[in-house]
Amino acid sequence: MYEAEFNKIKNKLANAFMLYGSCRLSIFLNLEIIKSADKSDERLILRDSDYKLEKAINFLGESSLFSNSKLLVLEFEKGISNKDLKEILKCVNSENRLILAIYETKALKDLELVMNNNFVRFFDKKTSFEQISLLQDVANFYNIKTNEIALQYLQKNYEFDIFKAGCELLKYQNQILDINTLKEHCEVDNALGFDDFLRNFLNTKEPKEYIYKIIENEDEIALINKLYSSLLRLFTISSNLKINGRIDYKVAFGYTPPRQVCVELENQARKLSKFYEEIFAILLDAEYEIKLDSNNSSKEIMYSNLLKIYFLINS
Repeated sequence: MYEAEFNKIKNKLANAFMLYGSCRLSIFLNLEIIKSADKSDERLILRDSDYKLEKAINFLGESSLFSNSKLLVLEFEKGISNKDLKEILKCVNSENRLILAIYETKALKDLELVMNNNFVRFFDKKTSFEQISLLQDVANFYNIKTNEIALQYLQKNYEFDIFKAGCELLKYQNQILDINTLKEHCEVDNALGFDDFLRNFLNTKEPKEYIYKIIENEDEIALINKLYSSLLRLFTISSNLKINGRIDYKVAFGYTPPRQVCVELENQARKLSKFYEEIFAILLDAEYEIKLDSNNSSKEIMYSNLLKIYFLINS
């Protein structure tokens, strides 16, 4: 189902339900809303790194002296196999519930069928109105007293990356948030923000300083996800410039950045025009290495692969 239909039934979901799609903030917020409303006696949350089929089945399938009802929450980046999901669903009943959240942009038709169409797919919020509305929903849920001016500032400060804006908003739970507070905090937090890093990384002859700073301030997987997002945006710009000789930002992204930002983005897109495929391959390898890393060397892995990208585009 689509989001509008889901909003009508979110308080009476099926005992097994899936949320997925390309809007990470919508998935995150609605998962938190579902968890907060749940009255189960026991709850288990499993994510990619700690998921095992046996652990999920044992939680739902074993009887307990202390609980009559259970909620299993599975939260994945890329998903779960049909086979595993079918086995878990065998343990779902009127007392045992399953909520499956997957941060995956492509359609998951097979999983939709396994879930008997008990799912909602969230799409990116492309218009400014949709983004502000979602940020207001976050503020309402976390008891953040704010206004549209502050939310617009937050939206623009993160260049309309709604997930980053939402993560920043979470810092102000149970507080009053105005634009002056945001300006003060965002200036401190962004001593080397991601956009500053990318700009310097692409243009400097000595990238090591900027790499050191960004990997000290950012979680490695979060940094890779930001690079994916930024590179996809630049690839879209590059493709439009190559095919049409121009880009309509309103059509492509749902908003038009200031002129100086457009010029900078187009220069970056042209600089990377020959390298997107190789850069994405490097990032995929880095993500794989980091997720398998058992030696606490994820920062070294990230540093090495960022240097690979730098020397690739400057060779």
